[in-house]
Amino acid sequence: MAQPLPPDFPLDGFIQIAQSYDICGQPGKMVVPVSRYLQARPGDWRVWIMLASVYQKLQKTEQALGCLRRAQENGRAQAMQAAHQIPGLQPLVEQLAQQSRSAAGLGWPGLPK
Repeated sequence: MAQPLPPDFPLDGFIQIAQSYDICGQPGKMVVPVSRYLQARPGDWRVWIMLASVYQKLQKTEQALGCLRRAQENGRAQAMQAAHQIPGLQPLVEQLAQQSRSAAGLGWPGLPK
C-alpha cells in the first residue's frame, strides 16, 4: 500500500508526472501517479475522467467505467458532459447514460438519448 502523503505534498506534481508519461506515449505509467493524486482528492471528478481515459487507452473497459462512475458521483451531469467531449470515452459515457435511463428512466442533460 502507498505511504500517506504529507499534508504539504504538492499534489499537482502527480498530475504533471502523469501528463509527462502521456506525452511520452506511456499511458500505463500514468495510473500510479493519478491514483496517488486521487487518494488525497477523491472528489476531483476531472481527474477521475483522466484516469478513465488512461484505462480506455489500455483497453481496460471495466476500470474505465468504474472511473466514469466515480466522476459522475462527484461531478454529476457536468462531469459526464466533459467526459463525452473526449472521443475515446464517448461510447463509455453513452453506455453509462443508457444504463441510467434503463434503471431510472432518465438520462443526462446534453447527451444523446
